This record gives sequence, C-alpha cells and structure tokens, in this order.
Amino acid sequence: MYFLLSSLVWSVRIDGGNNDACYSMAFSPRGYPVVAGNYGNSLYAAALDPMYGSFLWQYIFAFPGNGRANVKTATFDPSDSTLVLGGTSYPYSGDDQACGFVAKLDSGSTVWMYVDSADGCGRREGFSGVVIGEDGHYYAYGTDYETYSADLFTPSRRFVLKLDRNTGSKVWRYQPGGYSYTDAISLPDGSIVAVGFGADGEVQRVGADGSEIWTITPDNGKFWDVVVAPNGHPTVAGIKDGDFYVAQFQRETGGIRWVYTANGADNDDDIAIALTVDGSNIYAVGYVDNGINGLDAYVVKLDTLGNLQWTYTYNGPFNSDDVFRRVLITPDGGVVVGGYSVGGGTGRDVLVVKLSATTGDTLWTFAYDSPYSMDDDLKAMVWENGTIYACASSYSSPTNRDILVLRLDEPTGIAEGRTSTAKVSVEGGEIVLAGRGTASVYDVSGRRRTTVEVNGRRRLRPGRGIWFVRFNGQTYRVILR
Repeated sequence: MYFLLSSLVWSVRIDGGNNDACYSMAFSPRGYPVVAGNYGNSLYAAALDPMYGSFLWQYIFAFPGNGRANVKTATFDPSDSTLVLGGTSYPYSGDDQACGFVAKLDSGSTVWMYVDSADGCGRREGFSGVVIGEDGHYYAYGTDYETYSADLFTPSRRFVLKLDRNTGSKVWRYQPGGYSYTDAISLPDGSIVAVGFGADGEVQRVGADGSEIWTITPDNGKFWDVVVAPNGHPTVAGIKDGDFYVAQFQRETGGIRWVYTANGADNDDDIAIALTVDGSNIYAVGYVDNGINGLDAYVVKLDTLGNLQWTYTYNGPFNSDDVFRRVLITPDGGVVVGGYSVGGGTGRDVLVVKLSATTGDTLWTFAYDSPYSMDDDLKAMVWENGTIYACASSYSSPTNRDILVLRLDEPTGIAEGRTSTAKVSVEGGEIVLAGRGTASVYDVSGRRRTTVEVNGRRRLRPGRGIWFVRFNGQTYRVILR
C-alpha cells in the first residue's frame, strides 16, 4: 500500500483584515462552490468559479452592533436553488448583544433575513445551523448561552425555531432548558431531532407542530452531530465519559439501540465530531488521545446494527496532534476525511485523506501548509465530480486570520518511475526529470518537499525512501535506496 496524491489546482486567500473565518461550505445546483463564515465583523458568503477560483459573487453584511457576526452553516434549498445561511448577528447599535439569524439569498442578494430579536436575545445567543425540513420549511437551532435579566445571569437555554421558507416569518419556537443545540436533522414525517448538551448530553425529537415527542439526556455526554441512519433511526456522535462515542436511538421512543465507543491509550478525552452515511453503513470521524503521539485522527465504519467494520487511525510524521473534522462519501466507493495535522514548526496543516469504503485502506493523502507556515485548520469541504473544495481558517500573521479555499483534483493514475524513457526515472540514487514543466516532490505523508522548474533534464537527491513526483499532470512513485 502506498499513497497517491491529490493535486492542488488553486488556492484563494480571503483577507478582511480582522480575523476572518470559514465555518461552512456548500455546492450550488448551478455548479459552483460557496464558502461561508465571517469577514472581519461582517457576515460573509462567496461563490467561486470552480475552474479558476475567481469570485462569482460575494455577500458581506455588516450589523451595527459591537461583535463578530458570522455564518455557521450554509445550505442550498433544493426546491429553488437559493442559499440559506444561519449564524450569529449583532443587530443593536453600539451593543454587544448577540442574536441568531437566518438569511435566504439568491445569487448573493438577500431575499429575506430573520433576526431572532423579537424573543429577546441573550448575551451570547446564536444559531448553530439551519436544516431544511421534509415540509420544505427551515428549522434553525442554537443556544442562548446566558440570558441577561435584572442585572443577573440566569440559566441558559437551547432552542429550535421553525421559519416559513417563503417569508422568513417564525412559525413556532421550541425551547427547553440547557446550554446548546449543535446539530439537527429532519425525519421523513416532518419531525426534527436536535442534539447538543446541557449539564449532560441532550437528544430531543420535536414534532412538525413544535411539540416534544421524546427527550433523552445521557449523563456525562456532549453531542456534536446527528444523521438519519439507513435504517431510519437517528444516530449521534460526540463524547461520553471521556470516550469517542457513537449511539443510535430508537426513532419512535428515543431508546438506545446500540453504542460504539473508542478510548485512546492516554485515557483522556476522545471525541467523535462528525458523521455521514452511505446506503447501509455509518462513518464517524474525530480523534483519540494516544499519549506520546498526541491526538490521533480516527475514523470508524459501522453497520446499521452498530457492528464494527473497520477503523483507521492517522498519526502524522511529527507525532503531534491530528484531527478529522469532516467526512464525505464519494460515488466511486471512497471515504474522504478532512481536518488538520500539526507539522514541524508549521502549526496546524490542512489534511485530507481518501480511504477505501470497503477496507479502510488509504487511497491518497494531501497536506497543505500555507506560505506563512502558521495554523491552517480545515473547517469544511464538499465533493463534486472528482473535485474536492475545502475551506480553512488560515493565519497569515500571529494576529491576522484569513479564509483559505482550496480546490483539489483526485489523481487519475500513477506510474512507476523506473526506466530512462519515463519522464521521471531513478539513476544512482537520484530522481531524474526529463521534459519541460513544473515538478513537485512529496513524501509518503503527502507533504510537498520541493517544487522545481524543468527545462530539459534535471536531477534531484531528496534522500533514501519512497517519494512521489507530480510532473505535467502525472504522479510517479519512485524508490531511492
């Protein structure tokens, strides 16, 4: 088994001059990727040309309050191809009081915006996301971290709001106690399952009319993601009793059907961050703490009964922290996972790995360290027709964070560089490049070690080991002994 390399086609850095961030991505039915987050203190979303990375449109919306507004989630409404954003706003002039918001956009122009000020905003209120229900309407979920009343901080609350998709008007609000909802999904009957945490883990199913159907609060837990499994039951990811935790709940009653846990060698906090499903399986990603190796990125494949199919652990070449945040299924039988890997003196580097869905074997890996050699932390990604678009929060200086967007193309093949007739060959412990163009040399972890221009014939001596050379659109695997 050896690594293939995805190819970086373009990168775009978006700098609003004041700690910009990416939180979400979506791919438009009209054929382009959208990135969303904050641009300085303003809401931000942008559509990029998939070929060149140039802007098709940008949406920058500033509120009058004193706070960093942000878009936490972006999704396209399949019924009309409009973009739906949800996150946090600061609508009161000169005030740091935050309110959740939902906005509906058409090609970067506002159709409507709902700001959750009518019910009174908390000091740290915001929407974690928006899900489009089976009835076509929008369900926003989030937190009021602390409600301010009579000069005293009172207990926090979490909530789900139903909004009319055509007008943005509120239909109902469900608001139990407890801190936060972090994710929600819609079931076929129009009900919503929301997950998060208060003092313990929280899972609630809410009917299409806003009434609570069932509630469950697993002790000592926090939940970050929820999906509908292929068997129709909601499945959550998070942490419980310090372990990487995946559990499936009975759709009708909320009873636990099965639980999967993983515990790293250091017996410290291990967290499942994200989930996805294919036709018959569930995939969860996050990390486990393995002590001397730091955090190791972790993937598990389970069937709908919770039976283990395979696990995959990534420990980067510097034995430091590695984390997967996102997971996608590709139609060709692949699982693409993304996050970060801490490099040697480069902070967090973007990390994307493709695995075989059948075996969990590595198909290719990609790591990216920006020219500034500071933190580059993948937050979201989408896949479309063999192309991966990823966004990261990337530092260009210790005090300035930008939005970084990458386009990666999957490799189309690999050749062995063994003979002198190849464009890449091995002679006397050296890599020999023949032809014209740009060549890049990568190690087996996917990190680029050098890039050179070739005009005729050029020799490189990177040292003993397995190397991958990307030259004129072809990837070559070479072994130097």
